[in-house]
Amino acid sequence: MSRGLGDVYKRQDKNGTPLNAQLDYMSLYQESKIDGSGVDFKLGVIVRPVAGLRVGVAFHTPTYYWLDRSYRADIESHLINNKTEDDQYNFDSTPRQDDIGGNSWDFVSPSRLLFGASYTFGNLAIVSVDYEREWYNGIRVKNVPEGADFHPEAYKAEFKNNYKGTNPLRAGVEVRPLPIFAVRLGGGYTDSMLKERDFYVNDAYTSMPTTYESYYFSAGAGVNLGRNTTLELAYQYVTNKQTQYQLFFSRPENGGDMETWSGLYDTSLKRHYLAATLSFRF
Repeated sequence: MSRGLGDVYKRQDKNGTPLNAQLDYMSLYQESKIDGSGVDFKLGVIVRPVAGLRVGVAFHTPTYYWLDRSYRADIESHLINNKTEDDQYNFDSTPRQDDIGGNSWDFVSPSRLLFGASYTFGNLAIVSVDYEREWYNGIRVKNVPEGADFHPEAYKAEFKNNYKGTNPLRAGVEVRPLPIFAVRLGGGYTDSMLKERDFYVNDAYTSMPTTYESYYFSAGAGVNLGRNTTLELAYQYVTNKQTQYQLFFSRPENGGDMETWSGLYDTSLKRHYLAATLSFRF
């Protein structure tokens, strides 16, 4: 390994004292595997009270999940002995952590109640509206791995006291000005799942962003290229508003003001999606 003039500087600390050894690089390899399954039931009915009008209602039970997780990590470092110019490689691995079987993660997702209605104006247009109610305060953790920081009762209190139901709403319209051509417009909105949204949005100690509001707008067009062939183009604009968070912070053990912190980061996401679909019917 060749070394240039900059090595003289690298082999000294900030006071100019020569270093016996220096770190060239260090790498961390992590492996996490998650296997699991879930079961739920979906019940629904659609009725047509008058010609052109369809009304539907459905209920989705919570999904009961069983998840097994396995984790391990390897660390490799390269040190340079400045006295002998020797290279030294060090390898270390963590024990494999297995959350399997009775030591796995078991939990249920929110239950959902869905309503929908649509009306068709002959072959010219269709208008549809969908509403959902999702009970995030009903999430429950049934089992946690041995040694986990929180127990199921603590998770229950967290979701029950700090979360609430959300109300996703979607609406759209499709117009067919020509028998072979159709255009579509739509939009959707989901309100916050956080019971005290302002507390989480302005909390300076949050270390993980949480989506508290989202909405989207979409547009598209489709054309029949033949009896069994269609071409569709679609565009969607999505905005997810997330709580601010910090990369790191530290405080005295007995409490008090933060001694160091990264500042607040806002990671609200705005995305543009564009898709083209060419379909063939058999």
